[in-house]
Amino acid sequence: MFKRLVEDAAPKYLNELHTKRNLVAKQLPNGAAHFILTKPFEVRVFGDEYRAPSGYATNFASVPWFARWLISVIGRWTEASVIHDAGCDKRLEQKVLNVNQGLKQWKPIPLGRREIDRIFLALMLEAGVRRWRAAVMYAAVRFYAICLWKT
Repeated sequence: MFKRLVEDAAPKYLNELHTKRNLVAKQLPNGAAHFILTKPFEVRVFGDEYRAPSGYATNFASVPWFARWLISVIGRWTEASVIHDAGCDKRLEQKVLNVNQGLKQWKPIPLGRREIDRIFLALMLEAGVRRWRAAVMYAAVRFYAICLWKT
């Protein structure tokens, strides 16, 4: 029974992943648990537009092995995890107005860890992640940011 529980909680990686918001990622060829975005992934949160660029590599949610019975690596929070990872890696881009041209363009935007974590929480709740699970995941990333994050 325990073995079955562990197998059910383990991520079921695919060669390719497509989500509702059009997140498209392919597994890296070395068979590792990392995927690469095959096209930019864009979201809108707090009235701003953000995107993780094409070619960005992610492992989706970084869940320790001992917690995967509760929270899988892939789930409704996958899209939020990609944006969160890109923000933490300083690869997140924001659509901003170019005053000279009068157009909005994508620019790299360095956000603070607290803001990145807030975006993560908002995207999880918007995706329908249960409040208790979103709270646990948010608390985990805040704990990591406060206690272990090195910038």
